[in-house]
Amino acid sequence: MRFLEQITKWIRHRSPLKKYQSLWAMLRAPYRKALALFYPQGLQRIINGTDRLYVDYCWTSMPETYEPDVWGEVMSRLNQAKLFVDIGGHIGLYAVCGAQRMPEGGKVVVFEPLPKNGKFLRDNVRLNRQDKKIEIRELAVGEQSGKASMNENESQATLQADGAIVVRISTLDEEFPTETIDVLKIDVEGAEEKVLLGAKSLLANKSRKPRSIFIEVHPYAWGAFGTRSEDFIKILKDAGYRLRRLDGQPLREINFYGEILAELEK
Repeated sequence: MRFLEQITKWIRHRSPLKKYQSLWAMLRAPYRKALALFYPQGLQRIINGTDRLYVDYCWTSMPETYEPDVWGEVMSRLNQAKLFVDIGGHIGLYAVCGAQRMPEGGKVVVFEPLPKNGKFLRDNVRLNRQDKKIEIRELAVGEQSGKASMNENESQATLQADGAIVVRISTLDEEFPTETIDVLKIDVEGAEEKVLLGAKSLLANKSRKPRSIFIEVHPYAWGAFGTRSEDFIKILKDAGYRLRRLDGQPLREINFYGEILAELEK
């Protein structure tokens, strides 16, 4: 974290001024302008003590500890990866740091359908000079191509029939008709099974299917998509994957919110 940020944070949280929330709200805009003046490269963050990147000035509240268990597992698989696909890339933390980890010639394709997040994603890719390694596709991924409605809540979004935002939607089979994906990360707020159903050809191809698939599962939201734990698990097992939780425990049922890992059986 930048020195000016550290000083400001100390003043705000430890001085008698910390109770004046209206004052801090009023100073937010000029404070960000000052950060941009002093640090034109962006706000530095070292995520989980391992990966350095720069983010846009609006992310002053971003901590440096971020999904440490998931982060370590994903990043450890990218040193030799040629293609990393991040579905639901948000502002690009995994995409940017993943690109920095990957060898020369490696590529990240990141999907983010929300226009607001897309802007932050593009800005953060530019700040970190990863334009040549990262390709941004501003669309959703699901079972069929077309258009979808989404509702947005604090930079997160879910596919909904009556959503306020209309976005384009595609499938993994259409987006990657010939490529081999090394690592696939899916974070789509409940539509996880739809992503897998749109990847039937990819998952059936022994030479092209991802070696590792990280999926943030949202079973509390599955009712809206008609998803059941047994069906979800069957798709992956039929494709030759071994499933586990990140704590190493084998996966027999999905009845919790969190990350799961599907790895090809050797």
